Amino acid sequence: MFNFFRKDKSPIEQGKEFGEEIKRTQEKLWDDFKGRGNSDEVLLEKAEALSPVVVALAKHDTKSLLQLLERDLGTKIGDDKFGKVFFEIAIFYLHFTDTKAFQYLGPERRSVFINALNPNVGVGVMEELLNIIENTIIVSDRFYYSFGGTYNERQVEYSKCKSLLPQRDGRGHFIFDDSKHWKLGEKVAEILGLEMNLQILLCISMSVLPELTLQLQELLEK
Repeated sequence: MFNFFRKDKSPIEQGKEFGEEIKRTQEKLWDDFKGRGNSDEVLLEKAEALSPVVVALAKHDTKSLLQLLERDLGTKIGDDKFGKVFFEIAIFYLHFTDTKAFQYLGPERRSVFINALNPNVGVGVMEELLNIIENTIIVSDRFYYSFGGTYNERQVEYSKCKSLLPQRDGRGHFIFDDSKHWKLGEKVAEILGLEMNLQILLCISMSVLPELTLQLQELLEK
């Protein structure tokens, strides 16, 4: 089995350190694309450069989320749950990237970029699962089919949400279940055998932060 929790630092401390590191990594990578535009060829290169960043962020956020949940809920989470949660968070990152790609690239350019990014991320997720979970056997064709199919399902589900984070209604009350973080929380809670609640939402809002960690505007705008 594997130990994905560091005991010497809190999830918040680990998150800050990782956030600074991943920011520097993206800045260096994106420098190579300045002034090159968004032709098909360049978008394929951008997708290839972004995919390991997405996988690394999803893996880190999964670790942080499960550590927070163990601490706050007082629930021991088995190692076998890590892969399924990681799978869902990677797809969540892809959905977020897709929405930003549409915003910055438009529908036609977005399709070129996302169609290249999705399989690259799928390969990265599969490789990580093989590396971190002992005695795991993955049939690649089945995995790609499952990853792509789940992504399409989540696209439909998340697109029905009105916001990424819970928003207030006209009376100033928070609407929780109409946010993408709540929907992701439902998936995580189901995997862990828990009832979805505000504590799970809070842990997700503290650990799964694509809007802060992914520098997509710098990558995708010409």
